This record gives sequence, structure tokens and C-alpha cells, in this order.
Amino acid sequence: MSDTQYETYNAGDDGYVSLYGVTWGAQTFTIGTVGSNVHHKITSVKLYLDAQTILIGYDTTISIRETSGGRPIGSDLCSGVIPASTITTTAAWYEVSMSPSNIVLQPGTMYAIVLRCPGTSDLNTVWWRCDGSSPTYTGGAVCVSTDSGDSWSGDLSKDLMFYEYGIEVHSIEHYIRSTMYGNEMTERK
Repeated sequence: MSDTQYETYNAGDDGYVSLYGVTWGAQTFTIGTVGSNVHHKITSVKLYLDAQTILIGYDTTISIRETSGGRPIGSDLCSGVIPASTITTTAAWYEVSMSPSNIVLQPGTMYAIVLRCPGTSDLNTVWWRCDGSSPTYTGGAVCVSTDSGDSWSGDLSKDLMFYEYGIEVHSIEHYIRSTMYGNEMTERK
């Protein structure tokens, strides 16, 4: 069974949010805004990124968090890493697999894709590309934290560019069986 694209925003590309050290960025998204409004296990996200300089020695972590009041909360539900020096100074799409792979996102629920690159400075940043002039994604918005994710402020004037992928879970019973017995259950249906 192949992964399905669920939520996405890929328009505009006329700006960026600069992320480094304790300055973290997030794009909130709501299941069913542009994709199918179904339970699904999130498998990966793809972000449109570049860097001010090559980030030698600094991994970039991408994670999924729950939200409250349109802001990320709590700890990571799942995460993945873009290895140090992978992000170049030319904008490109970077896909990151999420682990653990059994996190089910709920229909009609808002989540946040969070990006952080601890250790970097304002002269050595990750730039998450965005639509800063006419954003139209109605399922979420940009959030920025300047204290390593302890608090967040929202920015409705931008939408960051992303794709979210997963595998549909047809029922809670099916999810429990697929989690217990692995992917062969998912593929058999």
C-alpha cells in the first residue's frame, strides 16, 4: 500500500521564516482542509527549505505536535531528522519519515509541523519557504517560538510550504490489528 498525500500548501514561495537555535517554527494544519478527512497514520512530511549557509554539524528535527488555540503544545508525537549539511543554500523539497510510525491523526483535528535546528545562530539559519503575500491555507497558520517551544506566537500573514503523507486507517479495530501484526494486516484489509 502506498502513502497518500493528505494536507498540503505549496503556493507562493515569496518569502521565508528564519529558524535557528532557540527560534523554532511551525505550520499548523487541519486534517480534511484540502485532503481526505480520515483517520490515517502519518508516515512523512515534506518541507520546502534552504539554508543561509551549509549547516555542518547541525541536524534539523521535524516533528508533529498537538495544538491548542492554534498553537503547538506538548511533546513530539513523532519526529524525523534531516542530517547535518543536507540542506543546501538552494531551496528544495526535503521529505522526512516520521517515527514512531503508528501515530494516527484524527479527522478534523489541528496539528503542527514543528522545525527546530538547535545550535545554529542567526548567521547560520534554516529558511522554511512560505507564501508571505497572499496565503490561502485555511486549516492553519505559521507559529514561531523564540524560547525552544515553551511559548508560541501566531502569524496569520504567512503559510509555510509543506506536504503531509500517511496511510489510511479504516477503523480503530483495524488500526489495533495493524499495529499488533504489522503492515501485512494493513495490506490485506
